[in-house]
Amino acid sequence: FDFMIELKHFFEEWGHAQESIFRLELLPEYNVPGDREFFEQWKQCPVDFEEVNKEWFALLRQTKERGVRMQRVRVVPDPLTDYIRFEFDFWKHTEKYGDEYYILRDKDYRAIRAGFDFEPEDFWFFDESALLVFHYENGDLAEERRIIDPEIVAKHKDLKYQLLSAAIPVSEFA
Repeated sequence: FDFMIELKHFFEEWGHAQESIFRLELLPEYNVPGDREFFEQWKQCPVDFEEVNKEWFALLRQTKERGVRMQRVRVVPDPLTDYIRFEFDFWKHTEKYGDEYYILRDKDYRAIRAGFDFEPEDFWFFDESALLVFHYENGDLAEERRIIDPEIVAKHKDLKYQLLSAAIPVSEFA
């Protein structure tokens, strides 16, 4: 995997996860290395997602085989952008590896967000105990922060469940 910054905890936490991995994706577009080029290629012609992203699909397969549940909530704008459509095409391939995607409209996210006393950023949550917040600048991953404060972790756990209860599976999203 090619990242602009060194991920100090992500792959360690992923490898240690025993029950669950959760991801909240908030940005309208991501500009991490590889993704932008992948997106531009997709706009021109069909893409073999599994060939281009072999390492990611192998990681998903191994995680599913370990019995770890992987869930994501993707907040989407209205109307949908080409970038979100690109992601939809990609997600069709990840589902068979156990990566469950849920969609939440931005207006619905904002309503949930209003009930919290913090401004969430993109985050990964491993076994509901290890919290990694990803800070982006202009769509580029700028910082990975490991959060250990029990109060902040509890708030993110509550946010996770509220988001999942309001979101719909990508397969049902029209």
